Amino acid sequence: MVLRSIQGGVTADYAYEVHELGESSARVTLVANCQITGLWWSLVSPLLRVAVRLSDGKQLRLFKAMVEEG
Repeated sequence: MVLRSIQGGVTADYAYEVHELGESSARVTLVANCQITGLWWSLVSPLLRVAVRLSDGKQLRLFKAMVEEG
């Protein structure tokens, strides 16, 4: 599953993959791919990378909690 977020000159694709490990367990991976356009976004891209990591780092934990709650 891929979710796309577009904010100004930043496009982020979040690709989730679910791999079954058995009858009652699975492994979920998340790869975030961000594309930037424009001079302003190019200048702030190092800060943007840190901000994305901090704000999105909890996504897999939240996804797991949502699935387990049913």
